[in-house]
Amino acid sequence: MRLFVAIELDEAQRAAVAARSWAMQEALGAEARRIRWVAPDHLHITLKFLGEVAAPMLEAARRGVRAAVISPPFAGRLGRVSAFPATARPRVIWIGVAAGHEPLVALAEMLDRALVDDGFLPEAWPLVPDVTLGRLRRNAQIFVLSHAIGPGDATNCAEFHVHSVVLIESVLGPADPTYRTVETVRLGGLPVSGRVSS
Repeated sequence: MRLFVAIELDEAQRAAVAARSWAMQEALGAEARRIRWVAPDHLHITLKFLGEVAAPMLEAARRGVRAAVISPPFAGRLGRVSAFPATARPRVIWIGVAAGHEPLVALAEMLDRALVDDGFLPEAWPLVPDVTLGRLRRNAQIFVLSHAIGPGDATNCAEFHVHSVVLIESVLGPADPTYRTVETVRLGGLPVSGRVSS
């Protein structure tokens, strides 16, 4: 199973981010085809990527998530669009977090410690919270993105409220991956559901 732990966005937040993504695609024109854009229902904030997890480690992953999620609910706000490593040579296009950065990082660090205790590898770098919009397609020619970002940020009004974290399985396919919820855990450590759903 290919697993990661994330904060899910609600419908209004996904709509705001998707609108920003569509605006960028229109501004890019033909260049937009060089990017594999994230589908609106897949938009999220990743806290930790676990990678391929063997079936015997699944319960350890669930246990690690439950142990880590002891912080209270909090709010945040999405901010500016940027790219890694730079807008002049983008590989990954993302929207950063303008408010709520500190509790997100603290939550990710808590989660990382708990999962390391259960046998998973520690993160090499501190979390930079973001919502990924798209990734440059394999072998696509590098181009300058800055002209498509624009001076404004429609996502500055996209507030998010973190009440739970989700352990998600990513099932790779010929086109976009399929996400399946393995477990949702409320902040405070109470499991909401252990069922796998589409």
